[in-house]
Amino acid sequence: MSKRRAASLPGGMLVLGLLAGGLLLPAGFAAAQDVRPGPASGADGRFSLQCDFGQTLVGIRGQAGEFIDRIGGLCAGRTGTVAETGARGGTGGGGFEIRCATGAAVTGLVGTRGTYVDSLSLECRPMRNAQPAGEAAFTASVGGRGGQPFGPLRCPAGQVAIGLKGRAGTFVDELEPDCAPARPAGAAAAVWVSPAAGGKQGNDIKLACGADEVLVGTATRNGNWLDAIAALCVRVTDDGNWAGEPRSTDHAGGAGGVALTRSCPRGQAVAGISGRSSNVVNQLVSECRPLVSAKAVQGPSQKLESVGGTGGDPFGPYPCPGNLPATGLKVGAGIYVDRVQVVCGRE
Repeated sequence: MSKRRAASLPGGMLVLGLLAGGLLLPAGFAAAQDVRPGPASGADGRFSLQCDFGQTLVGIRGQAGEFIDRIGGLCAGRTGTVAETGARGGTGGGGFEIRCATGAAVTGLVGTRGTYVDSLSLECRPMRNAQPAGEAAFTASVGGRGGQPFGPLRCPAGQVAIGLKGRAGTFVDELEPDCAPARPAGAAAAVWVSPAAGGKQGNDIKLACGADEVLVGTATRNGNWLDAIAALCVRVTDDGNWAGEPRSTDHAGGAGGVALTRSCPRGQAVAGISGRSSNVVNQLVSECRPLVSAKAVQGPSQKLESVGGTGGDPFGPYPCPGNLPATGLKVGAGIYVDRVQVVCGRE
């Protein structure tokens, strides 16, 4: 039988993990149901903590007591060097760190929850030829003993976690893995399309930037919702600098509303969207991040001023995974913009 290992870090932080090939199931998880954590109530709102492109999530670090107070991701690539994603949540609880065995990556989350995430464990699988393979192993559990079981919240087959998504305030209220197809470091960027926000009407239209361009904003017509939309694209050099000024694609939608343009600062690209929707797109917010190459963004994000109205229900945020920049939009449109999706990366 494999043994769990534990070691102390400076400041009393406890490190829990698995010896290679080991399997450790937290007590009480055998009959866990596949449900997500309860309604979020964090004052700090939603977050997305992502690994750099070519890296996978291999552990988490944070603070916990009766609940998970604060959480951040630990990422590693082909070299094995571990990097942090940053963290979200409060300042209470004691420090913890849990990791997959060497050569394994996170493929799911399991734990207990009530109003907050009470406890958490990681599902890990060995990586072979840059793909998750073999039997799942679970790390030790961190956090308290309350709440009802949830999970495992697993990545789809052939995918691994590249980060964490959720919501947090004083405690972590909601959490799930951010998954993407497994790719080795240095692999060509993939294309990722966000879930659709809005209704099912309208004609399908792709507002695509060119092969050497990235999405840097939108040109819209708006009232209480988006009447029309075009993508703003700019050519980018290999080192991530803008080459020239943004251009507009053709518009999709009608002729109503007031014209508004929203563009990222120079040297940045759109890296996600959020907003409000109903049977149409009521509001759209673009999120920008600094470009570090023609195919990657890195660093903190900033939201552009919203376009549209205040009706509908919130959607997103839908951040581009793996530090990919956005390269276009997919919309459904007639006389209004009925739905929207962001397209990230390219083949």
